Amino acid sequence: MNARNYLPEDIIKLIISRETGQASNQEEAAIKEYLEQHPGSEEEIQEYVDIMRRAGTLRSLKRINTQESWARIEEKTRSVSQNNPPVYRWLKYAAVMIPFVIGLGLIYLHLSHERAKEAAHHAEVMSAERKPSATLVLSSGESLLLDDMTTGQFFEEEGVKIHQDQSDRIRLAEVTASVMHSLRVPRGGEYQMVLSDGTTVWVNSESQLDYPTLFDQEQRMVSLEGEAYFEVTPDDDRPFIVKTPDMQITVKGTSFNIHNYMDHTAEATVVSGSIAVSAGDMPSVELAPGQQARLLQGKQELDVHEVDVNLYISWVEGMFRFRNMPLDELAYRVQRWYDVDIDFLDHEVAGIRLTGAMEKERPVEYLIYLIERSAPLDITVANNTIRMRMSE
Repeated sequence: MNARNYLPEDIIKLIISRETGQASNQEEAAIKEYLEQHPGSEEEIQEYVDIMRRAGTLRSLKRINTQESWARIEEKTRSVSQNNPPVYRWLKYAAVMIPFVIGLGLIYLHLSHERAKEAAHHAEVMSAERKPSATLVLSSGESLLLDDMTTGQFFEEEGVKIHQDQSDRIRLAEVTASVMHSLRVPRGGEYQMVLSDGTTVWVNSESQLDYPTLFDQEQRMVSLEGEAYFEVTPDDDRPFIVKTPDMQITVKGTSFNIHNYMDHTAEATVVSGSIAVSAGDMPSVELAPGQQARLLQGKQELDVHEVDVNLYISWVEGMFRFRNMPLDELAYRVQRWYDVDIDFLDHEVAGIRLTGAMEKERPVEYLIYLIERSAPLDITVANNTIRMRMSE
């Protein structure tokens, strides 16, 4: 097995900085800590360095002013929440750099501020800034828009007091009655919810979470359509149950990701603890950390396999991470996050496979620019629609 299957993209970025002689003390310390926690990974790192040297990429990277890039990133990167899973410790070091694997070649592209200006024609028609937003639908049917304008406010209804303590998070402050609420997150959004038992849920774009303001004495049940990451508060006496359009997930206390949009593959991925997944009349399967259960459209069985969980949960910390992903699958995710439409004008485009990582907070023109530089495509943008065709 080679190193490319194991090293996280964010560690690779630090290695590039070190090998080009531009690593800061913070970066050097991060690499050292990673090596201490992962004995034997030095060989994998050396393999990456050898590949880069053979490809000649280090010579071109030496001309990049990474210190300026890191300074800009530090200004814009969100602080890591204490509630965030420990797997994201390394993501705070992520630069505006995206590695793509095209065929057998390993190419690293660094998007500097100056080079990004070349993609300015895309920015004219695409939204350059995201703002956290969601709609909370109360049991009365009243809808509350949650955005940065309502941060710090309290909402009260039928014995329930809700506090929006951040621009992208709400929690139940006081609850004396059990009623059903719905948190609806639009395309281009993301939101966080703290339930009455202390369970934290990150709800992804174009998703809906239905939950009671108080759980009953026997179980804790919520419904989800779309994607969400759960950190469930342990309770041996009351299992936590998530119902989705295609699956039911049962846990007692663990962290996991669910991806279940209509007309798309359903996935349940375990980060810690264990979960039981069932679908229709099929018997349930038990999943351990690092395992995923997938239910393909039209199939009647759950496929269980080992995965790199970072690829499925990095969205919680605002990263796109994808490995050998077909462009049609990447486009499917990009459309929801950026609230854009993507059309393939040639059927061959869908099968192009890419590997990389990029901050999701960067505007979509950054991603368009990187894809243009990394794949044989002609890309045009008009009226919030991205059109891709194979280059002639």
